[in-house]
Amino acid sequence: MSVSNDELFDRGELLQAISGAVVTAPYVDLGRVPDGDAAAALGGRTVATLEAYADTMVPGEKRFRDDRAVAGAARGPGAVHAGAVRLLRHPDFGLEPMLPGLAIVLNGHAISYAAARAIVLNPLLPPLVGLPFRHRAALLERLCASDNEDRLVWIGLGVLACLAVDLANQRPGLWRYRDFAARRALARPAQGTHRPATSDIPDELSA
Repeated sequence: MSVSNDELFDRGELLQAISGAVVTAPYVDLGRVPDGDAAAALGGRTVATLEAYADTMVPGEKRFRDDRAVAGAARGPGAVHAGAVRLLRHPDFGLEPMLPGLAIVLNGHAISYAAARAIVLNPLLPPLVGLPFRHRAALLERLCASDNEDRLVWIGLGVLACLAVDLANQRPGLWRYRDFAARRALARPAQGTHRPATSDIPDELSA
């Protein structure tokens, strides 16, 4: 499945939005990120898919025992803990309306990847989330390869995941995890955020 699918979004518009986000992310007013739960705005499966992508780019430890989107491939906070999805939703970027389409495309690639390798995916999870971490990494490597015509899209999303971590080190309010790789709090917790209990997780993501 190609991100040029006109039913999902305009490819040129998407690349322009991602490029603008990469350039301006260090300078935007992070207080303008929409309030409310990302899952309510985008849908739980979209958020989980984007979290799985960000976690593959900058891995971190599971946020709770049954965390599916964050694979737990590294100790300490990663891109998801730093607020990668929150950053993608910034209104200055214009990316939020395109994020569900991006998730659909990512999951389409994950289905194709799994089918080619006889990997059985959990039907209750978004396909990318259902892939083991090493297979997520292999898929993303393919998506970012020089022979993939859509590589700039996936590389750009990866850069934004890295920028979320960088911003979390510099600005208050983004780094929301209680355990710190640097052995100290890098920023004040964002208002209204918490380390979720298992009961906070949608049933389809905690199965």
